Order: sequence, then C-alpha cells, then structure tokens
Amino acid sequence: MTAISVKDAYLEYAGGTVAVDHVSYELEFGKMYGIMGESGAGKTSFIHALATLLPLSSGEIFIENTRISQLDPVHVARLRRDMIGIVLQSHYLSPKLTAIENVVLPMLAGNTKRIDRPQRAEELLSLVGLSERMKSFPEEMSGGEQQRACIARALVNDPRIILADEPTGNLDNNNQQKVFRILKKFAEKGRCVVIISHAKEIANYADVMLTMQHGRLKEVGMNVETGS
Repeated sequence: MTAISVKDAYLEYAGGTVAVDHVSYELEFGKMYGIMGESGAGKTSFIHALATLLPLSSGEIFIENTRISQLDPVHVARLRRDMIGIVLQSHYLSPKLTAIENVVLPMLAGNTKRIDRPQRAEELLSLVGLSERMKSFPEEMSGGEQQRACIARALVNDPRIILADEPTGNLDNNNQQKVFRILKKFAEKGRCVVIISHAKEIANYADVMLTMQHGRLKEVGMNVETGS
C-alpha cells in the first residue's frame, strides 16, 4: 500500500539552485528506505518536502492519496501531526524542558490520554537507551543523547510515516545499529520509514536503497523516473 506518492516533484530555491529535479517515486507502507548521496545532492530538501515542511516549486506529493498542495496550512499541520514522525538534523529540543517533557510535548495536541503520556514517553526513552536521562535538560546531554531523544519524540504519537534526516550522525557504532534496528521494527509493523544516512551500514537494514545526485533519485540497481 502506498504511503507517499511523489509526482514530478521539482524544487528550486531563489537564486536558481535546483534541489529536487523532477522526481517521481512511490514509498510503501511496511518498508524501510535508505537514501544516500553526497552533501548538496538534495536529500534534505527532498525529505523536508516529503514531511510537508517545504512546498514544491511544481509537481505533487500525496500522503495516503491526499494531495498536499490542495490543503490549507492548518490541515497540512494536522496531517503532519497525525501521520508523520520527523527527525531533523537540527535537534529542536526545547531547552527549558527535560528529555521526558520534550518527548511528551507532541502528545499534547494529539489524542493520547493524559494519564498515558508519561508512560509512553518513558517507554520510548528507554527504547533508545536514555532511561537514565529522562529528567536531564538538553544542555546536560551530549549531541548523541539529544539525537536519541529526538528519535523518541518522533515516535511518540505512533506515526504511520517516519522520516529521518541523519538520525545516527552523532552516534557511536553501537547506538547507530540500535537506532537502525528500532526503525526497522517499525517498518516491519507496517510503517513507512525513510532514512537519509551517510552510514553504509544502513544497507544492512533497509528494504530499498536509493541514491540522490544533483536532485535526482535513483534506486540502487535500477533507475527510477527522475525526469529526462
């Protein structure tokens, strides 16, 4: 079943830089996708567009058959809240909140019962190896710990789509493997998981490997439609 359908997506920034160059591709539920490529290839712009954080210059993105370009900002934000878990390169943890409070935060606007929120946050922080850091503030945590807290936060509303931009960039090999295994399990449970990574080890976990070069997307071993 298709989770995200990308139709002739084109994204050009002011000044003429083309970040996404006429990409068409379908991402399915139940699969984990790895995207690799050199810096500046357009990977982050592409995943931001998939996450509804960055509008396309032309083309369309459908989230479970919903055409994003036809939604007003309120409905786009609601769809993103209810459907998508996002891990960005910048952590965006609130400096005034503890790790567990940061993870609880996305649940405040959702349907999770108030009594269930702390337990859910604790479970996910333990899952990513932060059981001893639940009451720590971001400034008291290492970059890798902050990164894992962001992963827990992205998973807290049990999203059907998980988009992660370099989620293991600050992690040692052991924690990197742990995060890949966690995200792989979510894919096995029927979620669509898309990960940008420079770590070659992702190929050991991804169901589909993609590369991005000059804004064009290719599936490893075969070309996919990316324009002329």
